[in-house]
Amino acid sequence: VEVNTLAVSLLSSRIDVDEAVLDGGRVRLALANDTAATPVDTAQSAPWRVRARSIKLYNIDYAMTMLPVIDSLHADVDMAELAEGVVDLASRSISAGGLIIDGVDAVYLTPSSEYLKNNPSEPQAEKVDTMVTQPWVITADSLRLSRSKAVYAVAGAVPGAGLDFDYLHVTDVNIAVDSFYNLSLIHI
Repeated sequence: VEVNTLAVSLLSSRIDVDEAVLDGGRVRLALANDTAATPVDTAQSAPWRVRARSIKLYNIDYAMTMLPVIDSLHADVDMAELAEGVVDLASRSISAGGLIIDGVDAVYLTPSSEYLKNNPSEPQAEKVDTMVTQPWVITADSLRLSRSKAVYAVAGAVPGAGLDFDYLHVTDVNIAVDSFYNLSLIHI
């Protein structure tokens, strides 16, 4: 890990990164399905703002599970570069001058119907949101994905003939997008 100019301010809830490079990394994340009630936050804290002028990642191995939603997700990333990225929780916005990803091999498996039948998820307590939900805005001047491949499938599925929505596999993915804009009411 190499970081050039990192500033963190707890008082103003800001993180500023001028330049960061990570060459080689292995991330494993296992999230449990927590049905416990979330306690009310009585402390007032300022929403965070994170700015990164340049973040470069090389040779990253990422894996996660989050049953009952994600059986497993695995991605090997040869190179990813973020330029002029900002996450602003106050304005509920994520922006990037550019995101380039070159050489991704990803596999996303959803749980099988057998798993879901044998492991029913507990119903979530209904949350009452008294605040008007402001949408998230996600923008990027440019997005580039090259030399990539992916599998999106149900765990244990064997590819069938023709178009099989239980097992989708794409190779030689090369995409270039300019002026990306997304408006979403997701809760983060």
